[in-house]
Amino acid sequence: MNQIPDDFDWSVTTFEGTRRLHLRRALALTLRERMQSVEDMAELAELIRQMPESSTSSATRSRQAGVPEIEADAVGQPVNQYDANDERHVTSEPLQPTAPELPAYSGETLAELGVPALIDLMVGDEDRVPRNVIDECARRGEAMIERLRTVLEDDGHWQDDVADGQWWLLLHAAMILGLIPEERAGLLLVNFMRRIDKEQDDNLPDWLAGYWPALFRNKPDAVLPALRTLCEDRDLDWYTRANAVDPVIADAQRQGGEALDDALNWAADIAADENEDWDMRLCVGNLLLDFPRARHRPLLENLAKRQSGSGVHFTHGEVRDAFLAANDRAQWRRFEAPWAFYAPAAIEKRQQRWEEEDAAPEAAEREYEDVFPEEIAEPYLRAAPKIGRNDPCPCGSGRKYKKCCLGKDEAE
Repeated sequence: MNQIPDDFDWSVTTFEGTRRLHLRRALALTLRERMQSVEDMAELAELIRQMPESSTSSATRSRQAGVPEIEADAVGQPVNQYDANDERHVTSEPLQPTAPELPAYSGETLAELGVPALIDLMVGDEDRVPRNVIDECARRGEAMIERLRTVLEDDGHWQDDVADGQWWLLLHAAMILGLIPEERAGLLLVNFMRRIDKEQDDNLPDWLAGYWPALFRNKPDAVLPALRTLCEDRDLDWYTRANAVDPVIADAQRQGGEALDDALNWAADIAADENEDWDMRLCVGNLLLDFPRARHRPLLENLAKRQSGSGVHFTHGEVRDAFLAANDRAQWRRFEAPWAFYAPAAIEKRQQRWEEEDAAPEAAEREYEDVFPEEIAEPYLRAAPKIGRNDPCPCGSGRKYKKCCLGKDEAE
């Protein structure tokens, strides 16, 4: 009979004990390892989704599993049944809920609409806008660029209490500008990034994260100086600037050779600058690991050595592995299709997500707290109620907390 070691951790035999164990392991991962895990799970989910269904009919599967078949009428709806033993009336429920009806427009209908009408249509459909609407907007070229310029410059679209449709219009604007291969569209995208930073919008950067190289992919070289200037503008938040570095390097990668080397050296200068924001340096260092060059290795090893705590972006071991592999591996290769946002399956999935969150509004926050607990070992009791970033500021200004006293409180 096997003996149980004296130092056996009995806590892992309980649900709570194993949950805490996995949390400790997750928090020990570097940022690159966490991102890789998420990407691996996404690939696995996509492979499962693409697996062909079994040719066995649902009726055959039901018989094999010992489940009684459900009779259906001519249109596929379940019919009423009766229990032969006690004659109780039994009504079978539909096996799957009916999918919500999504907006749909013919090409002829869209072609007859003017630019203002197309804008109104997108506002009304919010995040359910079909792809052919976005394509039609892009086909309008200069007229649409000018209208989107007025939208992005309109303070009314950036208010905290803006209607949902007007907020989604900002996201659609980025997607449309990404399809238009003109210099003015590219420069407007650069201004769009600056406006997002100015307004401290927490949501748009999340929806667009990773997609900026794809949105700038078809733009002429004349847009690049404006992008580089944005990257070097220290009046902007480091996250906005780091997002702009990706399309600069992506464009250089398409040109290859000397253009790529020059762009990587430019990025390395940012990462090496001791007066630069630390998070910005680490994000650019992460990008340089995807393009390992011997001349940058001492810099990356130095950055890895100076990192500690739970915010580690990359370790010395990851630097070693990157240079052993010696392959260019751009992360944005996984984000080359922003417009998949408008696929019917993606739209339906979002609607289901909103319904679930409306039914259980605390579930999302509980899930986040499970992954990043404030205190793993002991429960934490707040001295005062927690103030959400989007809650009214307690100072009474009427503004959201994130746009008022949040920065002051964090600095104390």
